[in-house]
Amino acid sequence: MAERKKAFRWIYRVDWFNQLIEFLGVLLGVLFALWLTDWNEGRKEKQQIQQALENMKIEIQKNREKIDSTRAQNDLQMEFMLAFLPLLDEELEPEVPEDSIQAVIRDYPAELHPSDDGLSMDFELFQLSDVSFETLSRTGLLGAVDYDLAFRFEQTYQLQEKLAQLDQDLINQMRALKNSKESVRPVIRTVQVAQIFSQALSEQLYPMCLEEIDAYLAN
Repeated sequence: MAERKKAFRWIYRVDWFNQLIEFLGVLLGVLFALWLTDWNEGRKEKQQIQQALENMKIEIQKNREKIDSTRAQNDLQMEFMLAFLPLLDEELEPEVPEDSIQAVIRDYPAELHPSDDGLSMDFELFQLSDVSFETLSRTGLLGAVDYDLAFRFEQTYQLQEKLAQLDQDLINQMRALKNSKESVRPVIRTVQVAQIFSQALSEQLYPMCLEEIDAYLAN
């Protein structure tokens, strides 16, 4: 009977207020630790996003420079082809007086080489980089940026991917060239489409990406 009273007194004498204070202290400590972890992870993710976007800026700027130089070369080559091909028959043999051919050669001295079979096409490939965009996507950081910015990146690099496919098409078509206009026409069409796509990237999509990246980083 005495033991039961003793036990009753021990339970009765528990300092519930101090127990509650200790419990709340532990709880707040755990919550603070969790908040601090989330804060550190959020700050780390923000730093990773900033670095990734800086890399995107560099990649886009370099791609734009490559596009501009490649388009300039291919524009010149296309002008030559469109001026020279009408002077040839379907087997790429001259069908006009020699003076007419020499006049075109004088206008485009670097485009026609006598050591070749008379006609030389020297179109450049774009070969644009997508390393920074692929890194942004694979690390999951693309989903952490603003939706509009992510959409702009997707739109831009989808068109860039199409341009890469045109590069490959051009390689295959150049390898299949024969002494006939029929084999040359697909090359010209591919280059014309590539010029349109590359112009859209250089003059529209790339500038919008750069502007939106700067706006995002400024916030």
